Amino acid sequence: MAEPISSCRLEVDDEMDIRISAEELLPELESYVQVLKEVKAGRHTINFHSKTRIQELSVMCRKINEAIRSMHILPRSPAGIQHGDQHMELEVNKQKQTMEDDMDLGESAQELTMEEVMAAEEEDFASYRSGWESRWGSKGGCGFFKGTILVRFLTHSSLWCFHATQLSSMRFTYSTPKPSLDDGIVVNTLQIFSIKLTEIKGGFEWPLSVYGVVVARDHVDHNRNLLFRRSRARTQIVRQNDPFLHLIGPSRAILFNDPVDFEIQLKVKCGAMSRDRELISKTHCYRARHHGVHTVCFENRLCKIELCMELLVATIQATICSIRVVKQGIRQRVERRCRVACSTAPYSRKIINGKTTYVANASSGEVVLLDPGRHATPEGSEGYLDLSRRVVSVEHEEGNLELVVQAYSSSGDITAQGHVSLAPRSFGFSQKKFYVDDAVLEITVAWSFLVANKDTLVRPVGF
Repeated sequence: MAEPISSCRLEVDDEMDIRISAEELLPELESYVQVLKEVKAGRHTINFHSKTRIQELSVMCRKINEAIRSMHILPRSPAGIQHGDQHMELEVNKQKQTMEDDMDLGESAQELTMEEVMAAEEEDFASYRSGWESRWGSKGGCGFFKGTILVRFLTHSSLWCFHATQLSSMRFTYSTPKPSLDDGIVVNTLQIFSIKLTEIKGGFEWPLSVYGVVVARDHVDHNRNLLFRRSRARTQIVRQNDPFLHLIGPSRAILFNDPVDFEIQLKVKCGAMSRDRELISKTHCYRARHHGVHTVCFENRLCKIELCMELLVATIQATICSIRVVKQGIRQRVERRCRVACSTAPYSRKIINGKTTYVANASSGEVVLLDPGRHATPEGSEGYLDLSRRVVSVEHEEGNLELVVQAYSSSGDITAQGHVSLAPRSFGFSQKKFYVDDAVLEITVAWSFLVANKDTLVRPVGF
């Protein structure tokens, strides 16, 4: 039998170093135990004093248990470790190793569980893809699962030329005479405002180097309409104070006669490709019962992502072909840093700190066409702003296209703002000049009805 330990050291979180004499500790514990025995035998009535002592005993036992479990109680003897203490040390080390093994198994089980969850998520997405290919693939005439709506803008002789598939956002822009509703439709559409990474879990820390795609599919052609796309070579750094993905679409308006499918597949770059981690792979079939602003939430054990959008009624589509700096001002130059946003609701004009400021309607959101972190007029752009998004939905009868350009200083302050409002048209172009302080800008917008279904296109329209 091991000899009694004459003293021990209690260390908690590297902040406590308390020596407790066994001669003082044991009688105290025995007094608590005696109270418990008397209560159990019915010889002692629970009162404030005994209840307090029992609570003290419970707290003490819990602290001792926590200290033992975290291996912070180290047997010691003033004269060194004796024979009995060596036995105790072996027992403690044995228990410590057992606990460490249990912890390793727990961590491995947790990692395995996480891997299983992500594997199940990938399996669900693969099943969704298989279902799409079976219904809408080659047999359904919709092509490949990753088939996208292609839209490109090219500059030539200071004009923006548009090249796209027959389902482009400018399908009926060039129609003469005025297109009828037999050719195109005025229909409910979804206006995409933002995609926000609201929460990260599972060991991830800000910032994240994110790549992948977020897409929408409507019943027009069931192909991907890209909202966000980044390759591994060109990831987006998502920060806690700026958790929004930089959107590039949609490339045409998203119809909402039938439910719309959203797909999101994102990964996090972690150095070598073999160390990259899956962030999320989810799908969502969206159905709205009323118009207005709505939020779709994608969530798993690693993150939470919110897609904010608005269901607009009876809309046509507007394509911002170009915003060009016609003449730089003396006081204000619109070159490197500026923000371009638009809305279908009027902006409120306010004077803040002596400067005119345009504030978006609270009940509706803004579509950000150019973020101030992006170079507004890169070299060779001939004064054209390098917009990341161009297509927006506008209510045909009651809506307006309201656009605001904000110029920023190198320190990030807004130095000047300009505003322009355009009434919707059934087809053709709108062109208008406006001012950002004393700089002159010009916007060109193409208007078009929407295609109801690609199968209804029996004759070419346009060019």
